[in-house]
Parts: sequence; C-alpha cells; structure tokens
Amino acid sequence: MSRRYRRADGATKREIDGEVFLIGAQNQSLFHLNALAAAIWNLLEEPLTIDEMVEIIRRAFPDMPGDAVSSDVGKLIKRLAANNLVASIG
Repeated sequence: MSRRYRRADGATKREIDGEVFLIGAQNQSLFHLNALAAAIWNLLEEPLTIDEMVEIIRRAFPDMPGDAVSSDVGKLIKRLAANNLVASIG
C-alpha cells in the first residue's frame, strides 16, 4: 500500500497580493506556492498518494509531460514534508 499524504495539522494557506503561501503551525515555516503547488495543496484536502496526485494533475493538464509532472509532484511533497507542511499516513 502506498503512503498517503495530508495537510499537516496547523498548516494554513494565505493569499497576499495574488501570491499563495503556506504557513506552518506556530509560524515556524513559510512556503511560497506556484500554480502547481497550490493545486496540489487544494487536492490535499483529502489524503492522497503521490500517484493519485500525479494522475489528477495529468488529467487536468494533459499537455504537461508526464515525467515532469511525476518529478515535480514528488519533489514538492518532499519539500512540504521537510517543512512540516504535509504529513504522511499509512
């Protein structure tokens, strides 16, 4: 069974002048989101595997190269986890 990811407890999204940021619990981290990262954050309302996220993004943006989507999503989740903005379950 693949690991699922969810938003970390206490992590919040803020929009400032059209830019999207994540703020960690107790303000310990600040992370700027590009359009893909913001889409992934929105998907993480429910726990998902990386493969599920990739499939959703690939369907939404069929012109994006599949390998690039897989790589970008994997790197993003790793960075968000390192900054305590997402948590893994399972």
